[in-house]
Amino acid sequence: MEKKQYLTDGEVVFLPVSEEYLTDESGGMGWAERICFPTNAGEACLALEWARQAGLPVTVQGSRTGICGGALPQGGLVLNLSRMSGLSGEAHPERKELLLTVQAGVTLSALRQFLDGFRKDGLSYWFPLNPTEEQATLGGIMACRAEGGRAAFWGPAETWLVQVEAADFAGKLRRFQGGELERILGDEGHNWVILSLELRLPERPAHTGVLLCPFGELSGVSRFLERKDERTGLRLSMAEWLGVEALDLLSENAEALAKAGVSGLQRADTLLLEFTAPGEEEALNGLEELLGLLEECGCDVDVVLMGDSPKERERLLALRHLLNETAAGKARMAAGAVGRPPLLLDLAFPQGIEPFVAQCRRQAAGPWAAWGHGAAGHVHVHLFYENEDEYARQRETAAALLEVGRRMGGVPHREFGRGKCRTADGSPVEAPCPGEGERVWTSRYV
Repeated sequence: MEKKQYLTDGEVVFLPVSEEYLTDESGGMGWAERICFPTNAGEACLALEWARQAGLPVTVQGSRTGICGGALPQGGLVLNLSRMSGLSGEAHPERKELLLTVQAGVTLSALRQFLDGFRKDGLSYWFPLNPTEEQATLGGIMACRAEGGRAAFWGPAETWLVQVEAADFAGKLRRFQGGELERILGDEGHNWVILSLELRLPERPAHTGVLLCPFGELSGVSRFLERKDERTGLRLSMAEWLGVEALDLLSENAEALAKAGVSGLQRADTLLLEFTAPGEEEALNGLEELLGLLEECGCDVDVVLMGDSPKERERLLALRHLLNETAAGKARMAAGAVGRPPLLLDLAFPQGIEPFVAQCRRQAAGPWAAWGHGAAGHVHVHLFYENEDEYARQRETAAALLEVGRRMGGVPHREFGRGKCRTADGSPVEAPCPGEGERVWTSRYV
């Protein structure tokens, strides 16, 4: 590329934006004047300072794996952090923990590969959060609070964070620790750009297993979630709920299911359970108790799928991400044909998911699917459409369900990707972010 085709400022190179970086997994398309790929905090701060002086808005990107359009630029500069991919660790065997410093562009896959190969004094370590998207970056995961299903059992993101280094949009660095982490987790790049994180990771459990458990009725799922702590032989680490409609959606992706090596899925409300144990004997004894509780709650234990080896566990756990991918793919096709954003609801119900899901099944007027972090009372609803008329009807349904959910005590789930708010004609809306004094892109639920 000719030098005259881009601008430079210090060690930062500002390039024209290729189409690849104008889109994300939502299927939408944005626009921008320039893009840069910093490799360290200093370069990122230079880019932010330059954009502020030039009067350009900034869109922060990681791997662009979100389905809510949060990485779609609306003009200005794209700050892509994918090349900030360094990580280093220091083990403390006496405390059975690993202190790990990672740059914001490190992917979940890269982190897991590093941990799989890291062993000190006979100990290995793991990252308890499980947002399912292997190519998501650590900066994006924390910025969106994409904690995954294990957070209900292992604790939220701040449990595993020592500190976060971030920059404001004037390019000034700041470190967040302790109670201050709440200000930056879930900010989604609206007021702060996460540049690096220091993690405190625990010892990897000695034994882990996964079960895919179909129930005759949704009420059985609710009974199990209410009683899940009765049997103490195992430590549950995840309880993901997949609705009947979600299993129907997965069945449409037969090729991907076959590639993943998954067969025998039952058309039923299903729980994807993960458990840990201090050893194999404890796992076997605890599993017998767990299966007994599942049967008492209405699970057909004769058709439960079990993953005990690492390969089998990953095969079953991959179903959760495959569901996200299938829904996102369907939404992308609609976005390309109709030019409308996905219709999503994300609510958490402290008293349980059953009443709201039952209402969804009564009111749904078109294709839809629901799933979520069952142990956290979380319900993610995805409504699908193929043309403008269907979009209008589904949008009305989504608005009605949102109102019903609020009346039932539903609150915005903290993982919800706010993305960018859009008016009825699809144009973005600017709104203030309370408490920070900046003008930012925000969103609504419909």
